[in-house]
Amino acid sequence: MKEGNRMADSLPPSAISYQPSAIVIGASGYIGRNLCRVLSTHWRVVGTFFRHSEVFEAEGIGMDIRDLAVVEKVFERCRPDVAYALAYDRKDLQGTVVEGTGNLVEAWKRVRPEARFVYVSTDAVFDGESGPYGEGDTPRPVWEYGRAKRAAELKVLDAGGMVVRSSLVYGFNPLDPRTEELKQGLESGQFEYSYFDDEVRCPIHVEDLCRALMELGEMGQDAPRILHVAGPEPVTRYAFAVRLAKRMGYDPESVPKASLKSAGIVRPRDLTLDTSLSQSVLRVRIRPLAEVLDEPAH
Repeated sequence: MKEGNRMADSLPPSAISYQPSAIVIGASGYIGRNLCRVLSTHWRVVGTFFRHSEVFEAEGIGMDIRDLAVVEKVFERCRPDVAYALAYDRKDLQGTVVEGTGNLVEAWKRVRPEARFVYVSTDAVFDGESGPYGEGDTPRPVWEYGRAKRAAELKVLDAGGMVVRSSLVYGFNPLDPRTEELKQGLESGQFEYSYFDDEVRCPIHVEDLCRALMELGEMGQDAPRILHVAGPEPVTRYAFAVRLAKRMGYDPESVPKASLKSAGIVRPRDLTLDTSLSQSVLRVRIRPLAEVLDEPAH
């Protein structure tokens, strides 16, 4: 036995500082990588991945959330104090979002029911016709992604877990995938899509979201069952892209503009989230766009 272990064993329990543990399911994604980094400053962290073992600041474990037996083994191995569920695959929403989340919930309740379970969801569970939306408003998703996330939400809530709904998540170090696509378009002049001037969201910086998630994990059973954690400023997708272009030093006039109405696309129109509850319960302050985007680009 190592000397350090003998010393720890000889100390009274009150003298040993307990370090909470977390599992980030979907750690190879953009939010997941950043959440691992934020949590690892104070917690012991394990991150799971499926196809891509991206570098993240945690022990990495491969896991297919569609396989209940595998999920249970990972929970047995990690036995976390808090489980954060972020994993999904847009090519298999039913398998990963709906059935996969069901497997995570089942493994959590069987193996580690005393742990906190935090499911990261989306503003897209609403129809976009009567915002701003509070936690008590009834979701009515109008597109496939939103319907899958709502089905997953219900599984989590029925089991006693927590649902955190957010909006567009952005960041610069590294760039989030959407902003990276915008940057490539601004540099090449070739854009994969236009930006709608009649679609409203509440962008949130990834650092703010991850710090809020850490605080909610620490909050324990006092946390609300559902919480909207998003930016305080509603903005159209086009206006947001213009501000990002300016922030990165590109010509904002180059951003292509379109509208949902003219394109005939069925998507939620105004997904403004009412964040007054999160502002009252969280110590973390969610910064408005101007406070982040007015900083000089790095």
